[in-house]
Amino acid sequence: MSTLRLFIDNACHKCEKGGFQRKNNLRRHYAVVENVVLDSLDTGKRIPNIPQKYTRTRRKSNADAIMFACPCCSDIFDNLILLGNHIDKHIHEGKTSCETDDLHQEGYNVKVAELPIIEPSLDLQVSPMTTSTISSSMRRTFDDAIIYACQDQDSDKEDKVKSLHILDNMHLRPFAVIDNEGVEHNALAHETVIRRLVSKHGTIHPILPLKRPFGDVESGINLCVKCTPPIDTDLMTIIAQSPYANLLRQRKYERLTDEVCSMMNKDWEFYPQVKYFSAVVLAGSILVIRVIIKH
Repeated sequence: MSTLRLFIDNACHKCEKGGFQRKNNLRRHYAVVENVVLDSLDTGKRIPNIPQKYTRTRRKSNADAIMFACPCCSDIFDNLILLGNHIDKHIHEGKTSCETDDLHQEGYNVKVAELPIIEPSLDLQVSPMTTSTISSSMRRTFDDAIIYACQDQDSDKEDKVKSLHILDNMHLRPFAVIDNEGVEHNALAHETVIRRLVSKHGTIHPILPLKRPFGDVESGINLCVKCTPPIDTDLMTIIAQSPYANLLRQRKYERLTDEVCSMMNKDWEFYPQVKYFSAVVLAGSILVIRVIIKH
């Protein structure tokens, strides 16, 4: 009794495209083109379930019959309709798994190791900075509060000096209003009005004037030597080159601790919370970048 030559084709039952050399190529076609994820159910080298009356041939032109192989298991079918019904069973019954042994050649032992899960957690044991310096230095001075209340931050130096003298002649004084988030807002009023507001509202604070030469227009908003707080020598060069040198000299500065610097140098993509941490630490700060070149 002669046997028939059978050619087993790896074909897609949806678009009827065949000729895939390997089943993993067919599964990749299902995933990319048809949006159907199929995985291998068997491990190792799979032998198709060929009927006894057939002998498998590798050449389609010499075949007496053509059958279609399932990309997930060893079953073969006479037509693409039966293959499609069989694949639908794999999908709906949830029998597919994550094993894809057909992607590897025969004779290779593939060991899948579990990768460790690293949670992006941070050790927030940071030494606190001096709170008194932060709370006091972040408040605006007498002249700064007037300029802020008049919204003259972008005006020329002479215009700022004129505004200071005009408001001084009108006996208007600045005061600070602190909102729930600790942000300072400034407004102008007479001294008597400010005293009433301060006595009735805890969020309103008076601003004491600083010592400066009266009537000296050329001096602008410069402070006298005694009223100028000491500045770190590392910042003198930056402050001297800044167009806001007079304003920067009125501020107090706090050097960042090693713990804070180490925290800010964390990877922002792996530790996204460092973005907010750095924004809070560097709010209104002057950065000094030191470049050390080793020859």
